[in-house]
Amino acid sequence: MSGRWTRDRLLRAIAAGGQLPPGTGIDAGRHGGLLFVDSGLRRRLRVSARTPGRLHWSVDVGDEVLSRADSTAFRTTYAIDDALVGGHDQRIQSRNWIGYPWPATSGGLDPDLVQDVQRFASAMLWFLSDRYELGLMLLGGEETPVSSAQTRDGITGRRWSGGAASLVHAVILARHMSSLQLEELAFDKLHRLGDQQVEGLMGTFREAVSRWARQARAWAPVDIADLEQ
Repeated sequence: MSGRWTRDRLLRAIAAGGQLPPGTGIDAGRHGGLLFVDSGLRRRLRVSARTPGRLHWSVDVGDEVLSRADSTAFRTTYAIDDALVGGHDQRIQSRNWIGYPWPATSGGLDPDLVQDVQRFASAMLWFLSDRYELGLMLLGGEETPVSSAQTRDGITGRRWSGGAASLVHAVILARHMSSLQLEELAFDKLHRLGDQQVEGLMGTFREAVSRWARQARAWAPVDIADLEQ
């Protein structure tokens, strides 16, 4: 981006100006961002340029070991809650939609960007405390990612994938971390929703889980053959 800050410079300035905790690193690449790894989770604040001269920032959190760069498996995403910004601060709501100025080479960070990162980024990045809480979010709701939404401290988090895929991911995570409690919750959900028809698909929730399990078999680090039945 000629005449403007590089992404690396921008991310480092956001880390400093946003008062993010120590341990900040830069995850390189097209999908990179500020990276924090702790409690078995990979927490990332990304910036993008969806429109010329403007930047947008977002947060996703996934499993440190199981997250895959080429998919949304084992990953969750976060946003400033509409109820907070819509009723109390229309300027923040507007900034969420139109973005912030991407700083020119001789300029500095937009003060609104610094303020918003200070106010919201840490709550997004540490919305989940550990792998078990990630598993609970993967199991949240029913088929749509929106149904899994959880709101706390003005932040809404949800899983990326649909309910059947996320249940398969939750079982893989549970077995990888040897959590019988998380595995039992996953099978409780499967038994509860198993015979329900999945909107937009020919079949039941159980059949959708079986299809996703067959796809995941090639790369899953644990045995999930029982999900294919």
